[in-house]
Amino acid sequence: MNGRNAGPFFKNGVDLYENDKGIRWFINIFRFLFVVGIFIYISVFIHNLRFKHTYFENPGNPGVLTSDRYSFNWVITMLTVIINVSLITFIFFMVIFRNNFGCGITWFILYILFFALLVFIIIAYGLQYSHCNGPNEVDNMCNDPKWCCVHFTNPLNQCPNTIPCAPPITQSDLSPNQDFLALFWTLVVLGALYFIFILIILFYWFSDEPVKIVDEQEQEQEQEISSVILPMTSKKKSHGLRKRK
Repeated sequence: MNGRNAGPFFKNGVDLYENDKGIRWFINIFRFLFVVGIFIYISVFIHNLRFKHTYFENPGNPGVLTSDRYSFNWVITMLTVIINVSLITFIFFMVIFRNNFGCGITWFILYILFFALLVFIIIAYGLQYSHCNGPNEVDNMCNDPKWCCVHFTNPLNQCPNTIPCAPPITQSDLSPNQDFLALFWTLVVLGALYFIFILIILFYWFSDEPVKIVDEQEQEQEQEISSVILPMTSKKKSHGLRKRK
């Protein structure tokens, strides 16, 4: 279905991606940034942020094994991978099926929903960041790896040590986990780019400004026609002058 505003890349019945170089460059640049950003996010930051698996709890409970895998933090982190891959896929589908009203709207709505889910996860990470290295933040991804050296006295923290670390570590020695910070700020940057993409698409889709399209094929045809007609008209004029003489 081709309508007046058939989808995110149509305006007044005009295919913006096909006919407007500015829109095409904008979309391709954003797609490139998303692909590169997601590749770095998965191959570097997700890879570095390791979740402990099958380790002993506090020595007060010997023999009890636990795992950070399949926990809340593990689930939302794996969700960020699925969400980011899905978002760039939806953009490609929006471009491929841009001349179909149903497909264009469907992929755009899915893009909005997945983006909203990503925003909620970023907020959850932000809350962990704001409570980083707190005394009761046993499951906080932002905690310093040396967190148990300070807060081991509380059995609920499930720290593997029951005595201070050597050399002794104090609260002031703790800092945010660098792998978590890299993951968190990368998500923030990607989320900002996703939001900018939405705003620009909506601007072109719903604005009332006229679309100025320059069709390259029509220009070439006009140039070819003019290149044929102009010599003919010049010859006719020269012949007419000769007859008058």
